[in-house]
Amino acid sequence: MVMPTDSTEAQAKRPSQRVRMIYWTTVTVLAGILGALVWKVVSFDPVVQGMSLNEVAWEASYTERGEPVPPQGPRDGYWGSRTPNPPEDERLGWRAPETRIPDLVNVDAKGLQRFTPTAPITHRILITGGSVAFGSYASTEANTYYHVIGRALEAQGLATEVTVFAAGAWKSSQDLRAFQVYAEESPVDLVIFLNALNDLTNGATSAALYGMKTDIDGNNIELPEGAKWKPGTHFHDYDQRVADYLGHMATANDLAKTTDTQVLVVLQPSLAEKRPLTRIEKTLLKGSLRPHRSRRALQNSYAGMRDGLEELSRQEGFSYVDASRIFDDETHTVFSDIWHFSDFGQEILGQLMAEQILPLLRPDTLNDAAP
Repeated sequence: MVMPTDSTEAQAKRPSQRVRMIYWTTVTVLAGILGALVWKVVSFDPVVQGMSLNEVAWEASYTERGEPVPPQGPRDGYWGSRTPNPPEDERLGWRAPETRIPDLVNVDAKGLQRFTPTAPITHRILITGGSVAFGSYASTEANTYYHVIGRALEAQGLATEVTVFAAGAWKSSQDLRAFQVYAEESPVDLVIFLNALNDLTNGATSAALYGMKTDIDGNNIELPEGAKWKPGTHFHDYDQRVADYLGHMATANDLAKTTDTQVLVVLQPSLAEKRPLTRIEKTLLKGSLRPHRSRRALQNSYAGMRDGLEELSRQEGFSYVDASRIFDDETHTVFSDIWHFSDFGQEILGQLMAEQILPLLRPDTLNDAAP
C-alpha cells in the first residue's frame, strides 16, 4: 500500500532545515545565557553563597580529620535555623529564645543555658557574649565549649555551675547589660566575657546594634555626613569600636567590684587572625571581608583591644586571655565563618578557658552558693 505524501502547498509552509537549525541554535544559546545569569545571581548572592559555604566548611572540619560528620549539623542549625526568632528584651535588645531540643539546645525562659556538675555546687560562674559564647556550631550540647569547661573544672575538684547568658549578634554593650541583669538576682564568683569580634563586625557604627539604626537604649545612631544606612552597612569606624569595647569592659570591671566578682575577658577566636588558613578558610575570609576595609583593619583593631585589655588586667580582680589565635596549630579547617567553629574548636577553647579559670576560683573569692 502506498502511503499518502504531503501536498506541495504543505511542504512550502514547513520551515526549511536551515531555518529550523537557526531556531534551535538561538533557543540553546538563550537558555545557556539565562542559566549562566541564574548561576551568577545564586553563586554571588551573599546569603546563598554564605550558607552553602558555611555548611561545606563545617563538614570539612570533620572529613579532613577522618571523622564522621554529625548528621544533624550544628546543634542550633546553620545560621541559627533550628532555634526560634529571638524575643525582644527591654534592657538587652533581644535575648536567646527559649528552646528545648534534647541533647542539642536547652535554653530556659530567661535565655539561660547551664552546665550543672554532678557533685554539690561549690562555685558559680557566668559567661556572656554573642553566638560564640552561646555555643553555636557545636554538634551537641555536650560538645559545647562551656560543657568542656564544666567537666574540666569538676575533674579538678571544682564543682562549678556554668551559666551562659548570651545571644547571637550581641555586642559588648549588651554583654555588659546581661551581666548587670543577671547579677541583680544571682551572685557569681566569676563573670567571663567571651567577645570582641561582634563589636568590630556588627552594626553600621560602633553604637548601632546588629541590623538596626539604634543603640541599646533605642537612640538613633549618628551616621557619617552624607551616608545612607542599610542592613549590613559598616562605616569602618574601627578606632571608635575599639574604644567603646574597652570602655564597656572597664565598666564591667567597676560593676564587678561592687559585687565582689572577678572578671575574665576572653578575646574570642577570629578567622582574620588565624595562620595558616586552609583553602576553605581562605574562601571564607574573602567573603567575610566584603563589608570591611581590609583584613589588616580587623587585625589592627584586635591589636588595640589586646593593648587595652592588658592595661585593664593590671587592676585587681580583672584578667584577660587572648584566644584569637588558638587555632594556629590546626592544619585542618576549624572555622565555618569568621566567628564560628565546630567541636574541634570548641574543645580547644574550652580547655584553654578552664586553665585560666582554675587559678581564679579561690575560696576567699567565693560567694555563698545558692540552693
